[in-house]
Amino acid sequence: DDINGSWTTIVNANAASYAPMVEDKDKYLRATAIYTDRRGPGKEAIGVSGRVGAGRPSAPVSPMVEYSKAAGGLAVRWSPPASDGGEPITEYQLQWRPAPPSGCLPNDGWQGSPESGQCETVFDQETVTGTTHTIRSHDGGSLIEEVTYQLRVSAANAVGLSSWSDVVSARVPSREALLESLVVSPVNINEFHAETTSYAIIVSTAVAQMTVTAVTVDGNATMTFGPAPDADPLAPGHQIALRPGGSAVEVGVMAEDGVTARTYTIIITQVTGNNAPTVSVTPDMAIINGCTAVLLNGTSGDPENDTLSYYWTASPDIGHFADETKEDTVWSAPAAIDSPQTVTLTLTVTDSRGEAVTESVIVTVRPKTH
Repeated sequence: DDINGSWTTIVNANAASYAPMVEDKDKYLRATAIYTDRRGPGKEAIGVSGRVGAGRPSAPVSPMVEYSKAAGGLAVRWSPPASDGGEPITEYQLQWRPAPPSGCLPNDGWQGSPESGQCETVFDQETVTGTTHTIRSHDGGSLIEEVTYQLRVSAANAVGLSSWSDVVSARVPSREALLESLVVSPVNINEFHAETTSYAIIVSTAVAQMTVTAVTVDGNATMTFGPAPDADPLAPGHQIALRPGGSAVEVGVMAEDGVTARTYTIIITQVTGNNAPTVSVTPDMAIINGCTAVLLNGTSGDPENDTLSYYWTASPDIGHFADETKEDTVWSAPAAIDSPQTVTLTLTVTDSRGEAVTESVIVTVRPKTH
């Protein structure tokens, strides 16, 4: 403050140039070069000095960040610096990056900071003129779902950039709105696929209530069941009281982002009399060598939830089944095959009222190689 008074060393101001900070305004600065030679100790040479005018601004105040459902990204806002350094604020520089591993300090690994091993990260930055900005997570944005990001902001005037604000962080939520499983009992849907949203089930009039259970792919997604309320809130799953003429069940999935949604619909129809069971078999076909085996998997169901029985046959009647009365079994090809032979393996599924359906697998057996 007084050119003839005491002087204070500026910490870390050890380069050939120095940009004054806001706290340097109206103070005197002087530069001292320290040199040594091989004949004696270090000596000082006092350079020119002068009073400082405008300086760099102070750091932006109170940065905040949160995920914005409406904007589909991270919404950042902050307050202007407490001091503009004597010159108007012209712009702000915003930086963001995935949060580094635990144990890293907030300012480790950013631009201009010392190398810090595992804390070094790749960051993005953008220059803005206001005190709010949205970093989008999709539609060409750089953010990744289910990743926590750190952000900081600096203010600039005609003299230069301020120091960085406090580091703040926020997580980009998932947009996953798929079901991992969808189960209906006592009569289940034939085959569930996460991308398929419509299903139909036929049941006997003897079935008065059914249970629907579901699991989301993303544990942070939420589910709703409707349109009818749970017929028995104390029982596991969502209970549906069936109505004459048909009943609809809707399973709604809302992703963690609060925007992405998907609805699965199940139409349940009651019928009188007996309906045939259903069956499918995998694989559809197979090619094996003699004396080797193929695993056969059957999937069956019955509209009236009748008890089912199973029986496998081979045509021509060669080879053997591990157990021909099981839904899943193994068929072993004979060893003595002189030329390729096609064998049809058929699963017959019969309900307790005698209604039966069949499904077959075609297996080509080649001569055993030595």
